[in-house]
Amino acid sequence: MYFGHKYGVSDGQSQAVLQWSEGTLDANRQSLNCRFATTPGAGGGAESDEGLEVMRLWPESNTSGYVGIGDFVGQAAIPTERLDLLDRTIRLRNFTDNTYLNNDFDRVLVVDPADGLVHWRAANTLGIGDCEWTLQGSAGTNSDVATAYLGNTGCPQEDRAVGIGIQQPAYKLDVEHSDDYFQRPGGLRVRVETDNEGWRYGIDSHLQPMAGGAVEVRRRIPIQSEECRSVK
Repeated sequence: MYFGHKYGVSDGQSQAVLQWSEGTLDANRQSLNCRFATTPGAGGGAESDEGLEVMRLWPESNTSGYVGIGDFVGQAAIPTERLDLLDRTIRLRNFTDNTYLNNDFDRVLVVDPADGLVHWRAANTLGIGDCEWTLQGSAGTNSDVATAYLGNTGCPQEDRAVGIGIQQPAYKLDVEHSDDYFQRPGGLRVRVETDNEGWRYGIDSHLQPMAGGAVEVRRRIPIQSEECRSVK
């Protein structure tokens, strides 16, 4: 092993290097290990004959090398990726400095639990598919939010219901609450502020007969309605 300067062939420049060599590539012989040892004992790790390996540099071939973090010698393992963490995880401490904050990116890192390999995927593919509240258009054009869709392959379809506080809604919108869970002053509140003349409704209930049906609408019931008139 050599620790010193490596000089260029023709440019006269040099680099500080830590170089080790092996005549034949071998997983058990060609790695560079960083180990710590203490008084020998029965505790393993730093007390063992091999010591505690903290990091390993392993050139797998003539053209590829890996860095392993952890006690690979204690687990009889070798690093198999550019950066291979044997156990534990990583920590990012600086989230108060916005230097690296960029909300324009839409890729996230995910882990395959089968082998621990890290991959990336689009953030909009996470979640529960089409079951979430969805913006119907880009902001400023069609910003309506809906929970049901016509002809989509996800859920829910437009013929289904929405339940708030109830798992199996019987009505199109079914709200259920009990003070046994948490005391609230009511179950539904609608507040509408307007500067337009004419009738405005807090809740407008309207039954519409189906085309060709045998029933007719007899009454339309606005609940807590107020008439707005101009004061100018």
